[in-house]
Amino acid sequence: MLVVCALTTLHGISKAAKGIELYRVSRNTWRMGLLPPAFLIAASFALIFQLVACGSIEGDRDVIRRGHLSFEKLVRVHPELISVANIFDETSLGPQVPDEHLQQLALFAKVFGLAQREYVEILLPERLITGALNGIKTAQITELQPDVNYFRNMMTVVLQHMISDLDAHSDYLTPADYEQIQVRTRGEFGGIGLEMTMEHGLVKCITSIEDTPA
Repeated sequence: MLVVCALTTLHGISKAAKGIELYRVSRNTWRMGLLPPAFLIAASFALIFQLVACGSIEGDRDVIRRGHLSFEKLVRVHPELISVANIFDETSLGPQVPDEHLQQLALFAKVFGLAQREYVEILLPERLITGALNGIKTAQITELQPDVNYFRNMMTVVLQHMISDLDAHSDYLTPADYEQIQVRTRGEFGGIGLEMTMEHGLVKCITSIEDTPA
């Protein structure tokens, strides 16, 4: 992208130079094919501006791929995601809101970057963006209470849509949701912690369970 931008600008300079050459031949104004100083200065600034702009955007794309991502950098690459920041109503939630707002936007950027890096196949950012925008629509029509968890709940809706829209087996889990999954998969033990079985009508103790009173 950086090279393309540079070539595009140089191509424009080349076309303008041909116009200057024709002008010089007809009016004999510019000797030896020299370009007017004002044009050279303007062309140089145009080239520098495009190189800096394109280089900045490409740098942000590299940041996304490497994982060191902030919401600000993410929006610079994908401006349509500014809608994520606009879903929050800060007016009614008190002075502590901005910090929580920024934390949730940072979380969004982190999940976005993780999904792009860790998904099972090459993941176009447009798929994540579409899912996030769908989540925004759902969050806006969901009647969430404006309490201390307002920002967190709003962002959870957005992230769940963004990830679950990828396929039938992907989802975004909050820490509480993840803990519930862990409990269901590993189980919880009560009592003294003995594994027992029935043998010949009698209860037989097989072994004790680790990290229990037994």
